[in-house]
Amino acid sequence: MQYETEEQQVEAIKNWWKENGTAVIFGAVVGLGGLWGWRYYNDAKIEAQEVASAAYTQTMDELAVKGLDAATETQAFIDANKDNNYAALAAMMLAKSAVEAGEFKQAEQQLQWIKQNKASDILLATVNLRLARVQSQLTEYDAAIATLAEIKSEAFQAKASEVKGDIYMLQGNAEQARSAYQAAVAAGGAVNNPALQIKLDDLAAPASADEALNG
Repeated sequence: MQYETEEQQVEAIKNWWKENGTAVIFGAVVGLGGLWGWRYYNDAKIEAQEVASAAYTQTMDELAVKGLDAATETQAFIDANKDNNYAALAAMMLAKSAVEAGEFKQAEQQLQWIKQNKASDILLATVNLRLARVQSQLTEYDAAIATLAEIKSEAFQAKASEVKGDIYMLQGNAEQARSAYQAAVAAGGAVNNPALQIKLDDLAAPASADEALNG
């Protein structure tokens, strides 16, 4: 639409503003509010992560020095940080301290909590390996084998097979242990782990001796 004079143009703008001004102002406020809200949320999230990081470091320092004497404080940290990954890391370290103290049931509880609540795909294989070892110490052999079966990552197959062999040895099942160790070697587990080859050789030695005697 063409306007003959500036006054007509100004009047048209006034009328348009009268009809649409409220919506424009509201849209601007919402837009700016949303931007401010997002920035506030982002800043608050970063600050919370920094606080959690500092608290995690302090808690882990205490755990390293005091061991399970710092279990209560460590558990309090875990409970207070269930919404971030520091809780899982703290639970892993608490489980490690429990193992070192021979408190395998406590270690099992921490590792099970991680699996049920905070384990990422990257962390899960490590958690399952540690849990299987702990379960074997508790003579929960079937549960330990089942836990190892949950490990699907190819990168962890050698270690999982080795742990399975260790469990079979604890059960006195040399034949299945040998098969598990062989699977671990086939998966490349002996490349940087000479102890694995020694375990397999020790199982093969009696058979070789028998063959020599019978030969």
